[in-house]
Amino acid sequence: MTEDNAHSPLTPGWHVRATGQAGELRDLYRRLDELSGGQQDLLSADRTEELLELLTARRGLLDRIQELAGELLPVLDGWDRIGAEVPEPQRSALDGTIREIKALNEGILSRDEAHTASLVEQRDALARELSSVDRGRAAVSAYSGSTAKDTSPRFQDRQG
Repeated sequence: MTEDNAHSPLTPGWHVRATGQAGELRDLYRRLDELSGGQQDLLSADRTEELLELLTARRGLLDRIQELAGELLPVLDGWDRIGAEVPEPQRSALDGTIREIKALNEGILSRDEAHTASLVEQRDALARELSSVDRGRAAVSAYSGSTAKDTSPRFQDRQG
């Protein structure tokens, strides 16, 4: 059996495997949602080390989500067509799990866009601050007449 037909309606038990994988995917999205919520707090508090740890944990979750989503793609893409073939108790459960995954994904994407905007704003503020410091240094240099202290010898002993 290949990966492509693992969730085919022609493969016996495909919906059982899909239900288990969708449940795992939902749990990963719930954890990612928690991390996404904490990310803004760390950004706002300028807690860089903790933010980097959170982003590392998030990367691991995203890798596993990508793997599972790839396996479930035939089910997710064809759910309207193949969902009717799943017995009712499992169909309702799987349908609810898929809806929850989609809602979690939308919420995470929305927060990520807000986080990106916040980071861009912080970057731009820092750039303005650095530019202000550079202008201040240039002004001080202009009033002092030179940018570096002249350390070359002024007098020479030519008589020996």
